[in-house]
Amino acid sequence: MTDRTLTVNKTDLLNWDALKSIEVGAAKTKAATEKDGVVTLRFVKSDKFEHLASLMRLLQNKGGFPGLDIDAAEQHRSVVTSDKKKVFVFQHGYEGNEKEKLFHYAVDIRQRGIYTHGLIGGHHDGYLQGLYMYLKLIKKLEPLACLQTMLDLLAKSKLPKGTKRPAIKLKEVLTVTNGREEVPKTPKEITITSYVELS
Repeated sequence: MTDRTLTVNKTDLLNWDALKSIEVGAAKTKAATEKDGVVTLRFVKSDKFEHLASLMRLLQNKGGFPGLDIDAAEQHRSVVTSDKKKVFVFQHGYEGNEKEKLFHYAVDIRQRGIYTHGLIGGHHDGYLQGLYMYLKLIKKLEPLACLQTMLDLLAKSKLPKGTKRPAIKLKEVLTVTNGREEVPKTPKEITITSYVELS
């Protein structure tokens, strides 16, 4: 992969002071420069994301994902529809209590799909990889466009200080109690406040 260049408004950066001090190579070329309020990021690469996409494609082609179609939008489980808008969820898609071993899921974890650990697991990781896979596989964007779109979506999702993001509510579709799964008789609402709007 060749080096890529991305742009972002300086006002959307949290770490401009740290970013502007990064230098690359023997020539000590600045990795980020600013002009008229727009920051240009240089030497950006999509290799790690592209390696993941290639691995997923290879595994699917070799039968490594029985019943999973990585090109099917509905199988990208971090993408949900709320008020007729598609959003990518950047938080746990469940509420739960580890001590009581009781969890209320807004996504059906029994279904095949592309999940992020952050959506259904105990840690907050994998979101950017999941978003990249959606943009690459479903939106059919080229690597540079995927990275720029990710940056734009994250920057656009920034709210003014003191403003709260309007919550979206997802209905619980699965209750897991002590490892036993069941469809809830009276579904809870799961509140999602960390997301980016895709459409």
